[in-house]
Amino acid sequence: MSELSYANTGATGNGLPMVLNNYNSFPHNPVNRSGAEYPLLGLSPSIQRIQSQIEFAARTNYPVFISGETGTEKRSIASLIHLNRLEGKGRFILIPPTIHNQSQFKAYLESSLNRAKQGTLYLSEVDVLPQEKKDYLTTLFSQEEFQSCLTEKKVQLIVSCTESINSAEGNRQFLAKLLGTEVPHLELHIPPVRERKQDLSNHIDHILNKLQSFTTTRFTPEAIQLLHKYHWPGNVEQLQRVIVTLASCCNNNIDVEDIQNLDLFPESETFDIVEAVLSQEFSGFRHLHPGLLKALNYMSENFTEELTLADLSNAAFTSQSHLSYLFRQHIGYSFKSLLVQVRICYAKQLIDESPMMKVTEVCLQSGFGDLSHFEKMFKRNVGCTPRQYRQKEREKARLFATN
Repeated sequence: MSELSYANTGATGNGLPMVLNNYNSFPHNPVNRSGAEYPLLGLSPSIQRIQSQIEFAARTNYPVFISGETGTEKRSIASLIHLNRLEGKGRFILIPPTIHNQSQFKAYLESSLNRAKQGTLYLSEVDVLPQEKKDYLTTLFSQEEFQSCLTEKKVQLIVSCTESINSAEGNRQFLAKLLGTEVPHLELHIPPVRERKQDLSNHIDHILNKLQSFTTTRFTPEAIQLLHKYHWPGNVEQLQRVIVTLASCCNNNIDVEDIQNLDLFPESETFDIVEAVLSQEFSGFRHLHPGLLKALNYMSENFTEELTLADLSNAAFTSQSHLSYLFRQHIGYSFKSLLVQVRICYAKQLIDESPMMKVTEVCLQSGFGDLSHFEKMFKRNVGCTPRQYRQKEREKARLFATN
């Protein structure tokens, strides 16, 4: 664990960091009942970059924007910035997106400014807020009085979102207004677990160590490999739930069969959904949200055309922010990532069926408008360039013809 880890908060008997006592003193503030904030674990380049940014953010007192999918360690990052602050050790106040009543939301936010004096005000996942609350935040943040209040009370403002500013198509304008251009701010992005698999073992060990008072269960190497293969759409939150469930059900070492028997996650549902989009067959996915199903149907009919999240949003009668959330929560990938996978899979089908087809023609027919981008995405997803893949298919066709 990094040197940044909750240094001034003491530790529990098992060496885990303790959360500040004032976490329990406010309404609407979810509490980690284990008594410890989840730490920032791993040695991947992205985690090392974030640790450096946390140190910088704690020194500057600039507003901070944290992006990351649902279930990633956004709150942990916000807490670490707070705990490593040089300017004041006031309270850490969390404003969650789950305060449904507009008047309660406004009252709680305004009163939180006073409670956060010399501390941190953290607004969590603002992109999932209803439009009425977004409008209120935009107006509030643009007022000089609000900015002056933050400065006078030495409050560090931290805002988190489930998407980065650049990728949040439906929220880009809102986030730009919210963060503004006059006041400098720092942007941090925590990648999903599937993009930092090298850190997965650190997370598994940490979660098991937290359970050591109740069980000595460990995973077999084969079970660990299976966990590494899964794409973890719910990220660290899902990983914790799965491991705790397995530990509660298995007295001995957890093996592959234990994981499969509990049916804790579908086998490669993401790849099934790619096939479903290509075949326009969604009978096995009726459990998905109706808006998401409509969006997938629209994608299956139009993926070779220019396609945006706004197009799917209109077809699904669902807001872009909510649709983006549905993609990540239920599919495990963003709209753009899934669209790329569908197009690449279709490009492979075109080459399989016509090995003599020009790569430029494959690019255009599969929905890519830019050849260099197509080649880059193809190599990233398939492991070779389109030309190399086509050559292999030509050799297969030649061997088949000679036999």
